[in-house]
Order: sequence, then structure tokens, then C-alpha cells
Amino acid sequence: MCIRDRYQRRVHGGRNFNIMEIQQRPLILGYWNLRGKAEHLKLLAEYVGLPLVLRTIDNLEPGWEATLKGLPDTPYLGLPYLQDGTRIISDVDAIAHYLCYKGHREDLLGREPVDIIFLRAIIAFLTDIHEEIRRASFDEGITPDELIERTLPSKVARLAKALGERRSLLGYLSYADFILGELLQLITAVAPKLMDRYPNLRAYSNAFEEIPAVAKVRNSSIAAPKFFPPHSRFKV
Repeated sequence: MCIRDRYQRRVHGGRNFNIMEIQQRPLILGYWNLRGKAEHLKLLAEYVGLPLVLRTIDNLEPGWEATLKGLPDTPYLGLPYLQDGTRIISDVDAIAHYLCYKGHREDLLGREPVDIIFLRAIIAFLTDIHEEIRRASFDEGITPDELIERTLPSKVARLAKALGERRSLLGYLSYADFILGELLQLITAVAPKLMDRYPNLRAYSNAFEEIPAVAKVRNSSIAAPKFFPPHSRFKV
């Protein structure tokens, strides 16, 4: 049984997606009015051709769930979440998989088994960098100065070396490129001088931003204005 068949059985009880359903009912993405963990999902949804409506969560404090009305009952609600009719999917990675399968673009999750495995390692590394920046923004065990002067340079150097002159991480566009494209925007915002050291990362970022679906979201009303809330250390 192929990966897609196993996925269909696990998530959809063996039923295929209804194409007319995709066309007629936009998906709802719930998240704070921040770029955070959800921005690359907006880019991915647009790229695979799925209509997306943003549901902005204004409450940044614990108890935000109480402000949501009319959601199907689920024990797995978190941010970001994706709503497709009565289905609720939380967890960034699960949402990305759902978008790729529903948009019939499983190739974005890796074309070959070795690519799928390599993709998981890449995403884990990129997620680690994002989490370090998030921690520094709230002084959670690391200050912004420590991040920019010590932690971030070594990881960005490794990233630049691994990427080389390629314009995609696997040699073809994958889900991980959407994560990296957004991460490079974040690094540029918090440490612009660091990005200046690596022309290949700049070139990769510029090429990614020129993808029509990416440019469309960047210039749309669903694009979040800032990476972090007002009380964070990074004012971006």
C-alpha cells in the first residue's frame, strides 16, 4: 500500500477528497495576527491552489480558546489550526501534510523515500533555528544579543554551506522550502547584517519571494504584519 493510500485510510476512512468540495468551500486558518508558525502555511495553501480564509485570534493570553465560537468540538485544538468543514487539524506539520494531500501535491512532501526522510531532517533543523529566535524574543534562557552574536551565526553558516547555490533544498520545490523562505525573512528582520554575509541565502530568498503564489500572499490581506507581539524583545 502506498503512502497516499495509507494516509487516505488513516485520515479519511479510505475516502478520496471531493474536488468540488475543494472548489466550493474555503479552508479556515486560525492564528494570531502574527507571522509566527502560520505564515508559511498561507504560502503553501496558495501554491497548491486551495482557497484560504484567515481567522485572526486577537487574544494573545492563555484562554484564547474561549473566544472561539462555532468550532467543532475537538480535544486537539491549538494554534495554528486548520478547519475544513467539520474537520479541525492542529499542529503545523499536520496542517502542511493536509494541504499537500488535499491539493494533490504530495510531491511537495518528497518524491522518493530518501527525500521524505531527508526532508524531516531539514525541517527539524529549520524549526530549531526558528525556536531559538522565538526564545530570544521572550528572554527564555537566551538574550537577543546572545542569539545574534553566538547562536545564530553558526547555524546560519551551516545552512548556507548545505544550501550552496541551489534554489531549492531537494533540487525541486518542497514543503521545506516554504519553511526556509519564511525563516530567511525572519532572520533578515532580526539580524540583517548576518544575512549580508551569505549572498547565496539572499539569492535563494529573492528567488523564493518571486514565486507568484508567494508574492500574491505577501501583498494580500491575509499576510500578517509582524513576526512578534508588542511585548517581545524583537520589534519586528
